[in-house]
Amino acid sequence: MTDDARRIPKVTAARCKSPPIGVDEQVPMRRAPEHTEPRYPVQTAQISVHETPIIPIQEHPAAGPRPRGVRVHSIGPLLVTLGRMPIHSLGGPKAGAHQALGLFAFLFDRGPQGVEKDEALELIWPDSSLSVADTAFHRTLLGLRGSLRAGGFGDAIEFRNGRYVLASGLVSWSDTWELERMIDASASCTDLRTRIELLESCRQLNRADYMDDCPFFGNSVFVEARRAMLRAVRRAVLVELSELYASLGHHALGTIRAGEAEAVAETMDLAS
Repeated sequence: MTDDARRIPKVTAARCKSPPIGVDEQVPMRRAPEHTEPRYPVQTAQISVHETPIIPIQEHPAAGPRPRGVRVHSIGPLLVTLGRMPIHSLGGPKAGAHQALGLFAFLFDRGPQGVEKDEALELIWPDSSLSVADTAFHRTLLGLRGSLRAGGFGDAIEFRNGRYVLASGLVSWSDTWELERMIDASASCTDLRTRIELLESCRQLNRADYMDDCPFFGNSVFVEARRAMLRAVRRAVLVELSELYASLGHHALGTIRAGEAEAVAETMDLAS
């Protein structure tokens, strides 16, 4: 390998903890001896999956995620993908697609806390007899496991201490976790323009309601706590953007974001 090929790539200033490398500036790095860390570690805008967010929007078991894991878009309509490919029927050929999607949403929302069978029966099959609901639950669970197993995840739903839990590392990315990381990054950023960029990304990501139109789970009481929290985060981001734009002299943008924050506050009042 040539010396040019071993140069450090250019770095963007997202964390704002150290000065970024200039656009035309590159810093060469000598070959480090084996079993030693590089002398000049590269800083990037990527925040580690294992960092603890400042605002814990959602607890998640993301230890050791797989490269082609399940990705969950839960802000707005629920979308579950394997890598970048959507999983259109989580229930497989024998279970109802809506029931499987509702059960997955419940399991994802609960994270490591898990879901009891009785809770799932009450949510998805409230009007069925116990025997019918129990049979439907296990059929749906089997179909859901089969759909996720197609991605090479083995037992994607585990049974622990009387509760059903999504296996650790099954979900490699979700928009709620991404929102946490960007809020964390903005909180530690001292450059106003970079903070605005991060908060605008948060605004774009968090524009709709959590699990909006999700079958069963999206209309239940179980969704309300996190949905309310994400609305509060949406309003707080808009208020901070309004103040930042005003401090930089962008009064029109500041007024727009302030009006959006008031609209979210009215929605929160109506929902309470």
